[in-house]
Amino acid sequence: MDNERVLDKIPIKYIMILVVLGIALSGCIGTVKNSKDENPLDVNIPIKQNTPTPSHTPSPTPRNSINIRTSAIWTTRAPWDPSFPYGEYGGKVNVGVRTGDAIGSVAKYGEPAYLIVTFEISNNGYKEINTNPANFYIVYNRAKYGAIKGSYYLKDVLSDADLLNGGIVKGSLAYSITYEGDKNYEVIYDDGINEYNVDHTFKSQ
Repeated sequence: MDNERVLDKIPIKYIMILVVLGIALSGCIGTVKNSKDENPLDVNIPIKQNTPTPSHTPSPTPRNSINIRTSAIWTTRAPWDPSFPYGEYGGKVNVGVRTGDAIGSVAKYGEPAYLIVTFEISNNGYKEINTNPANFYIVYNRAKYGAIKGSYYLKDVLSDADLLNGGIVKGSLAYSITYEGDKNYEVIYDDGINEYNVDHTFKSQ
């Protein structure tokens, strides 16, 4: 009863002000509570977009290699044969079987023959390579052949030397091979110690 009398004495405008303040205060408390309950992992963090800078592509490392160019003839005459045409083929013949009179006797299919190979060897990048004739092999018809000792009868026999970077040497070697009609062959360089990149090409006609 006393409370009702007190309320009757309070002006209506003050009661409205108290109601508005109560509503505003309850809204603030709810906002604070919601902010506390919010999971920070659910908040989107703005990602900084970095502009990629163009990368510099390094120049490729030069490839070290042994370049070998060859020309060759097939003949049934041994290098130590007095009738062997020493000066007739040097630097003038092409890969395969020659048909002229210069070699005297052309190898025929199935006959034992000698493949005379003229080398031009260049060292591109290695500190040094050895040009011992024993390091140069011929692969013919899936068989590997080493140079024969008769190569030393050739006037332009390949010399045994340590070829430095940038150096070039020329010379010829003989291989005892049965001719089987195919004029093509491969060259392998193997010093028994290191592995090398070898590029072999045939001299053009």
